[in-house]
Amino acid sequence: MQIGEIWKPVKGYENYEISNLGMVKSLNYKRTGKEEVLKPQKYKNGYLLVTLYKNGKGKTLLVHRLVAEAFIPNPYGLPEI
Repeated sequence: MQIGEIWKPVKGYENYEISNLGMVKSLNYKRTGKEEVLKPQKYKNGYLLVTLYKNGKGKTLLVHRLVAEAFIPNPYGLPEI
């Protein structure tokens, strides 16, 4: 962890947190009860992706969107960052 790094829960995924620096952490890594920072994958356009699991099903999400949902207010519900 770095100085000034803030962690917030990922909406809809209670076992994960996202930091303001774009790090994604599992709070129950592989059901061991341990915390682990996930290694993102790079998509062909350069964006970073992580796969988060809920009820045994995985969903691939863009890291920059997770950061925006957690840290940037969106009072008008706009669809783009």
